[in-house]
Amino acid sequence: MTKKELILHEAKKMFAEKGYAATIMNDLAKEANVNKATIYYHYIDKATLYETLFVEGVKKIADETIEKSSHPKEPHKKLAEYIKAYAMRLKKCRYLTSILLRELASGGDSMPKTVLEQLFRTTKRLTNIIEECTHKSHTICQEPMLIQLLIVSTLSTFITTEPIRKRVKEEIDFTANTLPSLSIEEVANKLAFMITKNLQGEKI
Repeated sequence: MTKKELILHEAKKMFAEKGYAATIMNDLAKEANVNKATIYYHYIDKATLYETLFVEGVKKIADETIEKSSHPKEPHKKLAEYIKAYAMRLKKCRYLTSILLRELASGGDSMPKTVLEQLFRTTKRLTNIIEECTHKSHTICQEPMLIQLLIVSTLSTFITTEPIRKRVKEEIDFTANTLPSLSIEEVANKLAFMITKNLQGEKI
């Protein structure tokens, strides 16, 4: 791993754990075992470093959700593939899940414009899928952002609350249905099923 890659690797962990404001370059230099000048040589400043890793993550989400949802012909299968692609990327990049949740909670105070542009690509794709899925009598397709927030928050929360759900099962009530046995793929499928049924005006 090069010094540039090592800096990015450690930065992902630090931004995920502490957030943008609380991440200090001196601490990052110590964790990456480089001097601060080396960080600034590769990434100019903290904002550039944050933008680099953030954009990298959300661009992969956009690319994969668009690509995976383009193959099926049936609208409900497109939605399922879209959600599964989103889920698998978040599962693979845990740091991104934490950063996204932090930004959502803070109103996106530190979110770069380039990240918003990539996220808009996913919302635009979802909008097109929803329009195909939606029953003509429904108007929910006019608010695709609500569905996008439902998808992102559900998947992100499911991933990050795994330790809490296990503790409830082990320490509070072993009969509690905390969904510990469900995989992220199964959650994605169930979410796609519920959203599709709702869009088509059917009872779940």
